[in-house]
Amino acid sequence: MNTTTCEACGASIFFPIVRRKDGSVPINPTTGKPVRSPVNERPDPVGTLVLVAGGEDSPVMRRLSKAEAERPATVDRYVSHFATCTQPERFRRRGTSSRFNRGRARSGGQR
Repeated sequence: MNTTTCEACGASIFFPIVRRKDGSVPINPTTGKPVRSPVNERPDPVGTLVLVAGGEDSPVMRRLSKAEAERPATVDRYVSHFATCTQPERFRRRGTSSRFNRGRARSGGQR
């Protein structure tokens, strides 16, 4: 996989396409290209993403179901870099609501 370095924390990451639960691929309405998400380069046994297709230039991943994630890993699993980056707020889009931000607002900033 082609890797790069996170501008905020310096971690080694790559940008696969991550399929939705229904198997569809999200498309950027501006560019018409598939949306790519930052993922940590190193496999992690607690990860919820698995490689399903693609090659060096265009890896495709899918998110494990809750039941699949609870089973022991039989293939390499990966973690979204948003879950481990020390400065994820640098990459949040302004004016959009995320589950992370909504959860923090409800709980008074406690996670």
